[in-house]
Amino acid sequence: MKKMVAPLISQCAYLCATNDSCQGFHYNKISRECSLYNSQNHRDVGEDMGSKHFQIMPKECVPGIDEWFPDLNKCIHIDTTLVYHSEAQSRCHSLSKDLMSLETIAKYNTVKALLNTFDIGGYF
Repeated sequence: MKKMVAPLISQCAYLCATNDSCQGFHYNKISRECSLYNSQNHRDVGEDMGSKHFQIMPKECVPGIDEWFPDLNKCIHIDTTLVYHSEAQSRCHSLSKDLMSLETIAKYNTVKALLNTFDIGGYF
């Protein structure tokens, strides 16, 4: 972890983006303190006293299309359209993605809890 003062959050983000070992940063808008982290294990504990934690998405994640799940260390494209398996596989292929396979109810429940939804569908 490396701490410094950055007048703007965008400057803190830039410092992290240009540092190859930076996986995320914590910025306090009151103190203007910027902390860079080289571990994905640092978790956000809230926005106490003007602080917020940000994590850098891997380059293979597409902002606005993919969701980054640090707990799984995976970028996941979530398409909520109900389609047959073959169509889902075709859509994933067209986006250069792999279709996620959840082989057990336990894996399904884990992903379902992460997504915080009531129904994401699945094939078992």
